[in-house]
Amino acid sequence: METKKLVGIISSILLILNYVSRIIVDLLFKVNDQFIEIHWDIAMVVSIVGIVGFYYSISRYLIQHNYQIENKLVISLISFKILSFILLLILHYDNTIPSLVRPILSAIETLIIAVLGIKILLRQDKDFLNLIGLKKFVISWFTSLLLVVITSAVLTAIHKEELMSITFIFLMIPYIFGLLFFLKDKDKSKQPAAETR
Repeated sequence: METKKLVGIISSILLILNYVSRIIVDLLFKVNDQFIEIHWDIAMVVSIVGIVGFYYSISRYLIQHNYQIENKLVISLISFKILSFILLLILHYDNTIPSLVRPILSAIETLIIAVLGIKILLRQDKDFLNLIGLKKFVISWFTSLLLVVITSAVLTAIHKEELMSITFIFLMIPYIFGLLFFLKDKDKSKQPAAETR
């Protein structure tokens, strides 16, 4: 199995399990502050490892098919995610940093992924055998973002902010499609040759 495929599969599973654990801890368990703090630390590390691994694998596919602009966007996203991770850690432990930093980081990240997603959706490439699978991931990402916004607005309107963790269900969906993308990956050189008459 190719490295990019293996890393993609492992990263997708890590991200899915990470979201599941956050839902379980936030909604089903009444735990102490120390446990929540430890879980948050672990979840943050798993999240950044999973995200970097996932988009690194996507980058390898884009390079393979000479998608230069899209690959630059992915590299920018990876760099930004690492920077965001560092800043969020500092923000978590240092109250002197303005809380406005978090939504700004989220907005920039969303913009980069949106531009990348649109570029991929506009691609037509017969040589990229699993391009449809990648497009399904992009569509699921846009859909999940919309569902998160709608659900968050509804929960805020009915004053049920403590249930906000259910939005992790929607955030998990794209990585399920991402996992399917890597699992269904096909190498053109391994496809059966067309029969000649």
